[in-house]
Amino acid sequence: MIYKNGEIILLTKTYKDENFPVASILIPKKIRPHIMAYYDFARYADDVADNPILSPKEKISILDELEDVLLGKKNPTEKTKCAEKLKKSLDMTKINPTRATDLLIAFRMDAKEKSYNSWIDLMEYCKYSAAPVGRYILDLHHESTATYWPSDMLCSALQIINHLQDSKNDWQNLKRAYIPELYFKNQSITYDELTKNHITEKLKPIINLMLKQTEGLLIEASTLPLVTFNRRLRMEIVVIHTLAQKLLSRLKKQDILASHVDLHKTDWIMAFISGITRGLCRKQLMIRKK
Repeated sequence: MIYKNGEIILLTKTYKDENFPVASILIPKKIRPHIMAYYDFARYADDVADNPILSPKEKISILDELEDVLLGKKNPTEKTKCAEKLKKSLDMTKINPTRATDLLIAFRMDAKEKSYNSWIDLMEYCKYSAAPVGRYILDLHHESTATYWPSDMLCSALQIINHLQDSKNDWQNLKRAYIPELYFKNQSITYDELTKNHITEKLKPIINLMLKQTEGLLIEASTLPLVTFNRRLRMEIVVIHTLAQKLLSRLKKQDILASHVDLHKTDWIMAFISGITRGLCRKQLMIRKK
């Protein structure tokens, strides 16, 4: 994101560049536009929070304006059209606006905070930055509240995987880190260790711990398809969980500072095959679980 003639110009990735599917063909067609409205809002707000030029005060001002438009307290401008679009979607679907305003809490934290002291602090951040996304999708499909906890775990795992991939760039460009500061203190090193071209011996235990804890989140999330009623959503969840496991496995083997760790086309194909076959019915998943 850069400035041009005093306006914010977005240079960012789209839903096609994400690690995980966003409103894929597995999701019912009538629901996809609502998910994209939510995604566009979240993507724009995230870009504001990640802008290296704007001051924390300027970022928070824009995020506050997005919330005011979303809640109908202010008329939209060119910069806040995404909030108006999502407001119309939320009004139509009767979904609680907190699914979006909670995200803005996290983005305000991004605008002010540079790191998180402990794993508990990081999970508190994910409570606002990741969990609302899953709950929004579940609400769209009228799923029960029993799906919320495993969904929170899955979304938090996806968030941390993304952060691990971007840890070098985040510290170099934004001086922001999502690996607990306590882990670095225990190893007697600083976040500057993330700017090196390879994982050092002192950094390696920290990365391994993050991967182990993320793996734990994915284990807790594995029950989500079992409690998800909607078949097509269940398939999508299996796809996402499968891709997360694959990416985590790759993160264990590759050096996240030496190169960006990515999924391959074959990973996506196999994940969708798995999602369709395993997600057809909950009975099959329960047999597999046993």
